[in-house]
Amino acid sequence: MPKKVFAGRTKRLRKKIIKFLEQKGQASSTEIYEYLNNKTYGGTTPQQIGNILAQDPRFRAIGTVRNSSVEGSGTLPGVARTWDVLVYDLSLDYKEWI
Repeated sequence: MPKKVFAGRTKRLRKKIIKFLEQKGQASSTEIYEYLNNKTYGGTTPQQIGNILAQDPRFRAIGTVRNSSVEGSGTLPGVARTWDVLVYDLSLDYKEWI
C-alpha cells in the first residue's frame, strides 16, 4: 500500500520539484527556487521552497554548498558575504509516496 503525503496547496510545486530532481539528480535550494520561478506563472518564495523540502519525506538533504558574493558600489569597497545552502536529492523510496 502506498504511503500518503498531504500536499495541500503546494501539490503542483512538489510535482515540479520531483520532475526537476529526476532530470538533474541533485540541486541546491537556490537552484530549485530559480527553476520554479522560471517555470511557473505565479512563482514562489524561498520560504515556501524551504518548507516543502524540509517537510516532504520524498526529499532528503545530502549536504551543503557555500555561496558567496561581493557587494559594493562605485567608490565604496566591496563587502564579501558567504552563506551555506542545502543540497537536496530524491529519497530512495520517493516513488512509494503518493
